[in-house]
Amino acid sequence: MTSGPAEYLRRGPDGSRRRLRIDPAYAGLSDFALSLPELWEEGRGNTIFSKRNTVRLFTEGETVLAVKRFARLHGPKRLIYTYFRSSKGARAFDYSFRYNAAGIPTPAGVACLEVYRGRLLSDVYLLTLRSDGTELFGPLVDADDFDRPLAAGAAHFILRMHRAGIMHRDPNMRNILHRRLPDGTVRYEAIDINRSAFCSRGWTRAQIVRNLARLTHRRDLLKFMVETYAAEAGVAAAPLYAAVEAAVRRIERNRALRHRLKS
Repeated sequence: MTSGPAEYLRRGPDGSRRRLRIDPAYAGLSDFALSLPELWEEGRGNTIFSKRNTVRLFTEGETVLAVKRFARLHGPKRLIYTYFRSSKGARAFDYSFRYNAAGIPTPAGVACLEVYRGRLLSDVYLLTLRSDGTELFGPLVDADDFDRPLAAGAAHFILRMHRAGIMHRDPNMRNILHRRLPDGTVRYEAIDINRSAFCSRGWTRAQIVRNLARLTHRRDLLKFMVETYAAEAGVAAAPLYAAVEAAVRRIERNRALRHRLKS
């Protein structure tokens, strides 16, 4: 993208105010993007993921789009994301260009639609190109004997990200996709990038430890990936893994405490 995103403001048939930011290369999809709330209510698109957020595939001409609708905002969050903080969709859209420009693949950002009701932000839609990649969770976390070359490649991908000044705040094996290319090499992609951080000065050891602790709770896989990362980074593997594993245990203790408090 050589220029900033184009912006369109429009009133929806339901009276909502809609703000669309779109890559000028896909300006022809602006009417489609602005009509997403109606298309969603009509059940259009093929749902491929549905939990707190929902992802549907849409085909517009020759372009296949993955459209993510984030969970509807309620209460104080509407005020926060209207006046004080960029929405998750807006951040993911903007960050996609920073990732790809740095040589860290992520599905190309097409547009972000924000829907305001009663002056406050209510719904957010993120449009990206569809990825052909699949999650690493299956062959690495779910498998009895995880795929070591694939795990090593994922560790190198995380290191490449760190060296590029990018830190994915939740680099678990569901947020890294992989696709084997015809020449036998594997292409890795990062998704769910809205919580990313960027730093041109390099990351501290503490930041790296906390980030690697988010890879997986499976200890044999974690040890392998951290040791691979350490070997490539030129640091001692044993102390790094000890620090990462201790951070994982803290995460697990805090999660168990939250569950106890909720129950």
